Amino acid sequence: MYNMPFVHTSQCWLIIPSSSAVRHTIKIQRHFTSPTSSSSSKKEAVSAVSGAGGFRMEHLQQWAAHHWSDNGANTNGRRRRHEIIKEEDLPYADLYSHTVTTECANWLQYSCLDSSNELAKAFFGSKYFLPERLLLTSICKCVNNKNRLLSSSYSPSMTLETTMKTAEIVTILPNPLGLNDSFLFWKVVEKSKLELTLTWEIENVLKGCTMLSCDPKNRKVYVGSCMDQFKHSSSFFFDKKGSIFQNVVVPLHQRYSFYLLRGMVQELETKAPSIQ
Repeated sequence: MYNMPFVHTSQCWLIIPSSSAVRHTIKIQRHFTSPTSSSSSKKEAVSAVSGAGGFRMEHLQQWAAHHWSDNGANTNGRRRRHEIIKEEDLPYADLYSHTVTTECANWLQYSCLDSSNELAKAFFGSKYFLPERLLLTSICKCVNNKNRLLSSSYSPSMTLETTMKTAEIVTILPNPLGLNDSFLFWKVVEKSKLELTLTWEIENVLKGCTMLSCDPKNRKVYVGSCMDQFKHSSSFFFDKKGSIFQNVVVPLHQRYSFYLLRGMVQELETKAPSIQ
């Protein structure tokens, strides 16, 4: 799914966090198909950036580290003030941006009452995300069936934690998607008009967050991600200092994030009214 037709070239910057204090910046060539290559106003520009537009990768990285260190305490949609966490204690993070048309940017800024909700619908509703959505939906339905059996065998000896784990997993995207709403394995923990942050976790192994945001003034939309291993997990696949994580997991994740970003942009451009 990553072999895209070579139509024209854009430069893409990847900033890859490392275990050392020095960040390694790699300049690569990214090839992609423009939907209307004959029109200069609708040429796509894509980049993986730190500090472009209205969001920084470092901010997301620090937020995720503090969110998990606070055990996911409720912040009522606001970021807390914390001391800066050291580089070696930060989770893996990346942030990709993609330029949208002026019509799409204006639609997100002026016409949408809840732009972040439109970002979520475009991200989770795109055909690029469809295979993952179908797979996760099947898994969630199996989990729900198992949880129903556990609930039917409820006894007073069951703990509150066990009871909470039997809650039904939502397999249909809520509309609108609000704070504390869930979809599949994601839960909304931060929400504003132009930004949405969701967390997810694989029990006792891996945890992460997905950030969707837009900066209409700069005509950019963003997809950011963080991943970190649970402290007591012994999985060598997700050890951020290990060679498998750095050489296999990270490159695949970066390609997939870029792929999903393109799908989200296509959905947004389809919904945005065009100027005749």
